[in-house]
Formats: sequence, structure tokens, C-alpha cells
Amino acid sequence: MKNNSKLLNKELNKRDTEIVKMILSGESLVDIASKYGVTKQRIHQISNRCKLKAREIQFDVNKQMTNAIYGTLIERKMSPKIIKNKLELTDQHVRRFLKYGVDMRVYSVGAYMKECDKFIYDHYMEGYLAHEIVDMFKKKYDVTKRIGDIYVSVKRHIKSDRLPKRVSRRHIKSKELDDAIIKVYNPNKTDTMITKELNGMGVKNVNGGKLCVASISYRIDKKLKLR
Repeated sequence: MKNNSKLLNKELNKRDTEIVKMILSGESLVDIASKYGVTKQRIHQISNRCKLKAREIQFDVNKQMTNAIYGTLIERKMSPKIIKNKLELTDQHVRRFLKYGVDMRVYSVGAYMKECDKFIYDHYMEGYLAHEIVDMFKKKYDVTKRIGDIYVSVKRHIKSDRLPKRVSRRHIKSKELDDAIIKVYNPNKTDTMITKELNGMGVKNVNGGKLCVASISYRIDKKLKLR
């Protein structure tokens, strides 16, 4: 019976040693207690007995980890949401980052947000529709935005409560087509030759379809009056 008591005490000492190591590594007292099936107060007792300041240790470790990993990715201009996905972080991890390390909110209203707003504004002014910008934003930043967020970003970029006036996407496409016709036009070329050349260059009609001779002839004669 005496030998069993010594063995039991030895096992307890080994467990306490592992608990101390976990405290020093920055693990939360709740997580440690859950792992060993004891109360949080018991972990506190072990911590106090070893003269460890568990909360301060956890704070320092989490802050170092956050700055080393998360802060480095921020410097690469990666968005908080992308970083969360790439590191497979949980909402609890994010809350710890907010409390102990890099504040994600600082970056969400800083350079990253300004960059995103400018991207959205530029495409909006080019005539793209909101749902088209959502797709382009998803492709570039790997973040899904709602259609309403597009309008918010545009107004935030110009610091106005109203959306700016812009030309329609159809008008822009029409101008691009006219510019392409002017670039390849030659009096010695037939309309068929010009149309074939434009199609070969990948130039599209205003509606996004393939160019036809009739449309090119109309623009050359009536709209652009090149002959």
C-alpha cells in the first residue's frame, strides 16, 4: 500500500510537470483543466505553487506568436479574412489576437481598406455593375463582398453620401470599339477585311458578341464619318 502511494505521488508530480510546461507555453488555464479533467482552480493552485503568473505568461506568449505570424502576413498586405482562412483560425483565435496581439481592426480601416475601396471605385467608374465587381473582388482578394458593400466602398472612397455620376458600361464599350476601328482603319481595306482584323484582335461588339460587317460599316460611315 505504501509503494502504491509513492507511485501515485510520482504520477501526480509528472502530471503537474506537464501542466507547468503547458502554462509556460501560453496555454489557457481552461484548456489545461479540460485536458486533464480537473477544475480551473486546481490549475491555479499548481501555478501559484510554482510561483507562475499564468495570465502574464499567456499574454506574452500570445503576443509574440501573433506578431511573429500574423503581423508578418499583414506586412504582406494580406487581408485579415484571408489570413484567418489560410491559418485556419477560429473566431476564438481572432478574439485572442484582438486582445493579446495585433489588432485586426487597425488594419481593417487602414491601408488594406483604402486599397480595396480604390479597387472597387475604379471599376465602378469604369461602368462595371455591382455584381460584376463582386466577382472581380473575389478573384483578386479571395474575399466575398455583398452587393451593398460595393456602393458603401465607392461612397467611402470619395467621402460622400451619394454615389458619383458615371457613364454606362455600354457607352464605354462603344468608345473602345470606335477607338479600335480608328486604329485599324485604312481606305484601302474593305469593311469585311476590317471586321476580320478586329475579330482577330479579340475586339467584341458592345453587347459582348462577335463583330459583324454591317455594324462596322455603320460606325465607319455614320458614327465616325471616316469616309
